[in-house]
Amino acid sequence: MIDAEGETGGVVKKLSTENIVANAVMFMITGYDTTSTMLAWCTHYLVKHPEEQERVRLEINENIENNVIEYADLPKLKYLGQIISETFRLQPLLTLSFNRICSEDFHYENITIPKGVTVMIPVPNYHKDNRYWNEPENFNPDRFSSKNARLIDPSIYQPFGYGPRSCIGIRMAQTVMKLTLANLIQHYKLEPCGSLEGEEELSLFIPRPKNGIMVKATAITS
Repeated sequence: MIDAEGETGGVVKKLSTENIVANAVMFMITGYDTTSTMLAWCTHYLVKHPEEQERVRLEINENIENNVIEYADLPKLKYLGQIISETFRLQPLLTLSFNRICSEDFHYENITIPKGVTVMIPVPNYHKDNRYWNEPENFNPDRFSSKNARLIDPSIYQPFGYGPRSCIGIRMAQTVMKLTLANLIQHYKLEPCGSLEGEEELSLFIPRPKNGIMVKATAITS
């Protein structure tokens, strides 16, 4: 952000110190709050589906050398990525929708969207619409396998938005979640500790698990 610059009307502009500080603080707040919430939901589904947890653990053991998970190892953990993607489908970060303002009159079939109108994309509805997903209420990471993922319409599945104004924190969120979950699952067996229902707390913003996610973590000794 310090080095960023852009030209408008022949004038080169840079971000002010105040804008840089404000954006840095926003990255911290929106990045870590949302990521920690999604880690809680991932943990919930891994506990609720122990066979999926064991499948991830097997993938880690087969692909990680010297028992140390590094950044370069993350692309190898494809099934863990599928777990994260399916969690984002069932528990998208936004409760309501993404909003975009139509930049010019747009015609689609028999509909005209006038310039200046706000278009709302109801992401949670799309993520559980049975027109696009088979048994949408079920947790099924195989939807995002290399074979099936290419069949998913990116305008329907968009946990981080879609297009040039999608979330700039995608890579950070996925990296933090993969590193955290991989290290956790590699060293601990996660088991239920109380209800497995994972009740959702109603919110206009991030749908958090009500009362958190309580699990029992037993160290793996061999």
